Amino acid sequence: MIILYFLFEKLSKVIGVPLQIYLDEPITINHHYYEEETDTLTTGFGYAAMFISIMISARIGMAFNTIDFRGGVSKKGEYEFLAWVFGLMTYGAASATLFALWRNFHGVMANIFFNVIDGGILLLVFIKFKNWRDKKLASLRQEEP
Repeated sequence: MIILYFLFEKLSKVIGVPLQIYLDEPITINHHYYEEETDTLTTGFGYAAMFISIMISARIGMAFNTIDFRGGVSKKGEYEFLAWVFGLMTYGAASATLFALWRNFHGVMANIFFNVIDGGILLLVFIKFKNWRDKKLASLRQEEP
């Protein structure tokens, strides 16, 4: 997993979009039950990279465990996995592009607008890849005898 995340970090430097934003001073985030002090914030591209590296690492571990490339996963599970990985890749690319375009805007309203657009992109990507997965699963059911 660390190797995959390292590769995503290299990719982020090449395209100029960080996985994390390092703040000058720590900020306190007040959750309902506790407070958290942090000096880094993760971007959408960073979250996508983290989840993709976790998923691929788990899949590699499953393949080693079962000594089978498919890792003991059914066709349905295969389509689920592909939908999640490609959906996260698409969201990460769209979020990185939005971040690169939005980098020079500052202010509360700009941040709110950025988060609304980023959330909309996430929702659209989720719907698109859910529909793709549903079509693949429907064709898989039709192939079964």
